[in-house]
Amino acid sequence: LSRTPVYTFRRGFAFQFFNVVLLSVAIAWFLDRYACSSTIDNHWSYTNFLGVFAACLCATTTIGLYWRNVYLRMYYFQQLEEAQLLNGVLMERARQAEMNPSGKLPATDSAPEQSTDKVLLEGTTKERLEIAVRDFLYAESEGNYVSVCHRQQGTVKRTLLRTSIKRVASAVSPYAEIIQCHRAFLVNLRQVDRVEGRSSGIGLQMKYCNDTIPVSKSYVNEVKERIKHPVDTSG
Repeated sequence: LSRTPVYTFRRGFAFQFFNVVLLSVAIAWFLDRYACSSTIDNHWSYTNFLGVFAACLCATTTIGLYWRNVYLRMYYFQQLEEAQLLNGVLMERARQAEMNPSGKLPATDSAPEQSTDKVLLEGTTKERLEIAVRDFLYAESEGNYVSVCHRQQGTVKRTLLRTSIKRVASAVSPYAEIIQCHRAFLVNLRQVDRVEGRSSGIGLQMKYCNDTIPVSKSYVNEVKERIKHPVDTSG
């Protein structure tokens, strides 16, 4: 179940269509050879072949849609189970943080303390944004601009910079808690409130703003692993 349903369906469509053609040829040949009489005309013809082909295509499509729905349900339930597991990790981490007023996690927890460093994000013009890494929530690509969602003096703000998501990713690369989860999104995993299970993968609901960030299939495994086992770059 590591592949998404859309990927599996597209990959198998050409293969199944080729199988239907071969099956139709075989059945048409069988009818011509063994099921043809003076009362039943099953001689090879384009009309008979197209009739067999239509019947095989209808049957194959019905069976294929049934198993695709079965696969979708299995994949969706798998994502729900993994989301519950990840939410358990996040809840335990939040509980430990509440029990430690200093903000430091106990030595038994493998999660590193959130960075207090600041990151400078610059646009291609004169605009710039300097924020603490812990105040960075997520960044979203919007054409020639990047919208940065962050905290400032207790409120959530969105700052628009004329730059690319690639340049922002390069600026935050020293901080392991901020990773790319989609071709258009960067997210601070230390500011994820909960994980949502979806039929297409998972979504990350952020703290403070309650926005849900999509995680594409090419990043989903890395995001799950980072939530379970954060990388400590404090050293």
